[in-house]
Amino acid sequence: MKNTAKFQALTAGISLITMAITAGYAYGWVHSSLITESATKTLENLMENQTLFLSGIQAWVLIFLTDLAVSVALYLFYQSTHKKAAATMAILRLVYTGMLGLAIVQLVKVYPLIRNAGAFSLTETAQQVTLHLAQFNTLWSAGLIVFGFHLAVLAFAILKSDFTPRIFGYLLYIAGFSYILINAMYRFALADPGLTKTLEQVLTLPMALGEILFAFWLIYFGLKKARPQLASVLSN
Repeated sequence: MKNTAKFQALTAGISLITMAITAGYAYGWVHSSLITESATKTLENLMENQTLFLSGIQAWVLIFLTDLAVSVALYLFYQSTHKKAAATMAILRLVYTGMLGLAIVQLVKVYPLIRNAGAFSLTETAQQVTLHLAQFNTLWSAGLIVFGFHLAVLAFAILKSDFTPRIFGYLLYIAGFSYILINAMYRFALADPGLTKTLEQVLTLPMALGEILFAFWLIYFGLKKARPQLASVLSN
């Protein structure tokens, strides 16, 4: 492979790790701690923690940018393996990223509402905030179905390559199927919400594990490829 492969691998791997950490903050901490099932309580939380909510929006923007980087880097990394699969994989991730961008816009629209909550009745503001948050969830969940197909095509490209351990292909197939199943169940109400939630908790680990382990391998691959070149530079 060309020397540029190490940069593509490092870009994708570091971006994926950055994205995972940032998502843990944006959704796992900010979103989960501020957004509740009660519209009134959610509005109170947002009004009292405006700086935290804004930092969450900024984290989502970083996720959006790193997703773009991953889309390009993985396409370049696997185009020599299976060009059609690499292109399909990149397009699917870009579509998902675009849907994520539209979802983030809904969060951006919430911020001026909580900044100027006194301009309207709290009930009306709470309704508007709830609407934007619901649209965020709908867009992001629909996008994650597309993301699941992206992972499946990525898994196919990995299994077609002769330089990526096949285990990552199998793990990403499982992760992709899990994303499609869970978010389709939420989006189209295919099962009782309680059952869907339980299944999501069961599949959370395989949904995250495949991409995280793959990200560390990409970083390892990039550093391994860079090491001989570094040694040559130091010897001169």
